[in-house]
Amino acid sequence: HGTAQPSIYLHQQAAARTRPACDDVTRSSSLLVTALLPDPLILIRLPVLMYVCSACVQRMGEMMRRLKYVRGLEYAADVGYVEFLSRVNRVEEEARRSGSWAAPHPWLNLFVSARDIADFDRAVLKGMLADGVDGPMLIYPMLKSKWDPNTSVALPEGEVFYLVALLRFCPGGRGRGAAVEELVAQNGAIVDACRSSGYDFKTYFPHYRTEADWARHFGSKWARFVDRKARYDPLAILAPGQKIFARTPSSRTDRS
Repeated sequence: HGTAQPSIYLHQQAAARTRPACDDVTRSSSLLVTALLPDPLILIRLPVLMYVCSACVQRMGEMMRRLKYVRGLEYAADVGYVEFLSRVNRVEEEARRSGSWAAPHPWLNLFVSARDIADFDRAVLKGMLADGVDGPMLIYPMLKSKWDPNTSVALPEGEVFYLVALLRFCPGGRGRGAAVEELVAQNGAIVDACRSSGYDFKTYFPHYRTEADWARHFGSKWARFVDRKARYDPLAILAPGQKIFARTPSSRTDRS
């Protein structure tokens, strides 16, 4: 039993970011990246997490043999259960020390159908984001049939799709405001490019300004979404929220 969390890094980011957040591996393992890989290159880091058992070594070897990767870059770490669960805390501590924790995080999360992921890779990851995103990129393959269809989340039409997460942040210093606006604008350009290319995709935690954009986002689920809003929040008390629905004057009450 185990999980995998793929991350994508550019060559120049690799040495600084290839170590797991909770490991006993020396920094030399990360420096192997710059020594063994050509430049430029996009590196996909695939951590595989497994519970300790007698057959783990054999099973891991069988899994690794089927993968195409640069030999010599693999490394392993034995981590206690509590330490593994606390790995995000260590990342937060490091981010607070570096000042990046309080920096703006204009993240972008997309669901991209397997049908279009190769084109997305060429046009966006290797095209629009050729210079990186100032942070890690995560990619998770998912099955649509594993999601509860009764929820309001909007998913691509295809059965297999990928979560593509651009976990970027703006470092401190002068010009931060302009940098944030630039990254937000780039996020919008990526969404526009996906739409104009006809990709089967959805944004996760989107921010739209018009009802038409929200209707396009929910697609065939829009009518059901509107009906649920009218049924469970008829006075629009929870509006405006994500600015999907406007709060009407009749729904406002003066409690003063």
